[in-house]
Amino acid sequence: MTTPVSPGASNLRARLGGLLLAALALVPLLWVQRLVPAGSGPTALGTHTQADLPPCGFEASTGLPCATCGVTTAFTHAAQGNIGSSLATQPLGFTLALMLAMLVVFGGWAAWRGLSPAKLFATMASGRFIALLVAVMLVGWLYRLGWVWLA
Repeated sequence: MTTPVSPGASNLRARLGGLLLAALALVPLLWVQRLVPAGSGPTALGTHTQADLPPCGFEASTGLPCATCGVTTAFTHAAQGNIGSSLATQPLGFTLALMLAMLVVFGGWAAWRGLSPAKLFATMASGRFIALLVAVMLVGWLYRLGWVWLA
């Protein structure tokens, strides 16, 4: 036999879940504040090397950018408020930064109102949402490849 959860405990759990969501989404947005974007536009990449990550192996071996080349640079631009530079560099980086900013707001709202973030996670795990992210990634990749091929 299961013990029913009191409404107060459920509300506290939802509030803590909202705070955790907001905090986890805020961490990368604050972390990139210490990075300097490696240029701007569709040929900019390399910001991730400031975090001691290796250069892109795909780009090094093919001379072409991979599907995520420029994401850290675009993410850094967006997190620092340079929206135009972010979009011009890699749309996926802008999209991810925007999503995290929205999660900070939603997590704070959920914590304040005592709402469970579980429904948001269910939506994010849906096929449509994942397909949308993949589509944004492919559009960003084609955009960057177009610049390489036109140069």
